[in-house]
Amino acid sequence: VPAGGSKDSDANGQESREVSEKPQETNVDPIALVSQPKRTTVRLPKFFSQLVNQQQREEIGRIQTDYRAKIQSLEAELEDMRKAELQVMEQVLTQDQRKLLAKKRSQAAGKRSSSGQPTGDSQDSSDSDEPSREEPADPSAMDD
Repeated sequence: VPAGGSKDSDANGQESREVSEKPQETNVDPIALVSQPKRTTVRLPKFFSQLVNQQQREEIGRIQTDYRAKIQSLEAELEDMRKAELQVMEQVLTQDQRKLLAKKRSQAAGKRSSSGQPTGDSQDSSDSDEPSREEPADPSAMDD
């Protein structure tokens, strides 16, 4: 343990980190920091950090990198499918309904942009055809 520092232990007696009482001065070149490759952090699933060693952690990081690319590709494909689905659903509408839909979308986008909210094509709950999902009133609360 360096001078002025101590090691903390968790409930299991495992050393968790070093705590320093005074900040250490370092002469770090800011340009060198920028030119260093970005280190990626491996985010382990719950409880893995208590089980794996450094070699396993690195292997899990490689697995995550491989799957991340596949998942991003599938997410892009899913987004394309959602857009195609919407286009097909819009074809069910009459020409007048499509014009009204475009007008409603334009009005909603104007409201969102003036209020600082994102301008996606998400539906407002009041504009949805889906039934409300509000909880029914608790009958026992009315007996008072």
